[in-house]
Amino acid sequence: MLTPKISGRWIGYYEYGESYPQSLQGKRTNFVLNLKETAGEFSGECIDISENNKINPAAEIKGFVNENLISFIKQYSYQLFIHDDGRREADYYNTHPEIEYTGYFDENTNKYTGEWSMVIKNILTKHDYSLVNLYSESVANDESESRMSVKEYFSSGIWEMERE
Repeated sequence: MLTPKISGRWIGYYEYGESYPQSLQGKRTNFVLNLKETAGEFSGECIDISENNKINPAAEIKGFVNENLISFIKQYSYQLFIHDDGRREADYYNTHPEIEYTGYFDENTNKYTGEWSMVIKNILTKHDYSLVNLYSESVANDESESRMSVKEYFSSGIWEMERE
């Protein structure tokens, strides 16, 4: 099998999986990828397009292709929160956890399909019981470890993309 050329513009969607509230499960967000390949590895940007066609700030993409396998990391430069009603909120002072995408190219449909996943780590402070993002250095430095507990949440879903 020939490895498809990944350079160029791709369109697709990601879908929220069972780890999300029922109101979000199965909900899709469209995206556009602009990629440049060098020797089997690629980089570029991903732009998510919200339901109301609002274009969100781009996320950085880095990955590789090996025959029909594709694997890449999507990294937002900001923390993105998705509320139960689908509303998005951004925190531009913190970065989002890495999102891992893995999939395969189907020659019959000319599409990549696969799964995405991420681990979200939060700190629950015992003093005020507020949920604070682990990536906030000011909280991590000000609170003693004995007053905090770290919680990890696994999120996943499916995705698909094809050349535009």
